[in-house]
Amino acid sequence: MLDYQQLFPFATKACITLQMIRVTASSLAVIASVASAQGGDPRLTAPVAQAVDDQEGRPLPRVFVGTFRGDAGETTAGLVRADLQSSGAVEVISFESSDGYGIHAEAIGGWVDAVIFKPDGRVLLQRRYESPNLRQNVHRLTDDFTEIVTQRPGIAGSVIALVSDNSGKRQVYLCDSDGADIRQVTTDPELEGIHPNISLTNGRIVYTAIKDGFADIWAVDLVSEESKRLINAPGDNLHPTLSPDGERLAVTMSYSGTTDLYVTTALGGRARRLTQDAAIENSPSWSPDGRHVAFARTNEEGQGSHICYVSSLGGVAEALPVAEQAESSEPDWSPDGQNIAFTTGTGPTSQIAVFTMSTRKTAVLEETEGGHSPSWAPDSRHLAYLKDDALWVLDVRSNGKRTKIASDFGNVSEAAWSR
Repeated sequence: MLDYQQLFPFATKACITLQMIRVTASSLAVIASVASAQGGDPRLTAPVAQAVDDQEGRPLPRVFVGTFRGDAGETTAGLVRADLQSSGAVEVISFESSDGYGIHAEAIGGWVDAVIFKPDGRVLLQRRYESPNLRQNVHRLTDDFTEIVTQRPGIAGSVIALVSDNSGKRQVYLCDSDGADIRQVTTDPELEGIHPNISLTNGRIVYTAIKDGFADIWAVDLVSEESKRLINAPGDNLHPTLSPDGERLAVTMSYSGTTDLYVTTALGGRARRLTQDAAIENSPSWSPDGRHVAFARTNEEGQGSHICYVSSLGGVAEALPVAEQAESSEPDWSPDGQNIAFTTGTGPTSQIAVFTMSTRKTAVLEETEGGHSPSWAPDSRHLAYLKDDALWVLDVRSNGKRTKIASDFGNVSEAAWSR
């Protein structure tokens, strides 16, 4: 570990030895769970209090990223600044300030030894990040800072699954939250991979694999990269979506003769039927508490799509009051439970819209014409969506700031942010 008095001479010995708060991975999990409990238990009709941020007219936390030592110091400091600026949750300043946090570090090879100082000079966090991958270490550092300071999840270390035909057939890929490090997940040249969904809690990607005319549900372990078929019932098995706790799987199946919504365990097995009618149900999305599933329903001819929700135990499905939207599809429930994003319209006239649970009102997001397949980030602030064969990220709380993060990568058709 680096000598902090040598690196940061302005920090007193007492400050370092007596006031230092050592935050381990386990204690970070405790902080996260406490913050979640304080935020309330999201329910279908009960809004969750929003964290303090720029939307409420209050100043963002300020942070100064110092000059990092070590052979990778300059590169690492630049990556930290970029991650923090992309979060939208803090203001990155270019000078040390009495009302700002400070991040200082030494970066050698891929390792990062970091210290975060509070505005009063006391140490908030000391931690060594020792993954061999420098970018992963930077993402973990900035996510730790964001979560501790704002009590909201960071997104730098999250990943986005997407579908592209860049290799000739549609396959599933992963990329970092900034669009970097795109890597292929499905590699069988005989199949097409679609409908990806990723759970970091479960540690797997689930997707629909179409091979020899059959559509089955498969999973890939993110660590071992081992693939396993979960569901191969007769008919089509589509749109797999893991529950927030990673224990259950919502899926659309047609083996009964109609295309309905089912729930099974994350390992497959016997499924519970949630809907039973002549309509076509698809694109399930779990509420954060796992009690409900939102989905898109169309008539048996595949027309007139609208958003509904149903208990994850089954029962009568209800439609969201978004009747003013001619076509509503591809719902995605925000992790904080406050909003459901969806695609309104079809083809070049489609747009991204958001239904707010507390007000029961819908807003169509500006400058998203042609956009589809919205997916919330873990912070419930950013939305990934597809437009013009490119992946975009929209900050819904920062005057609609949008960034193109992946383009010139074939026909990109679906996106799913990790939870």
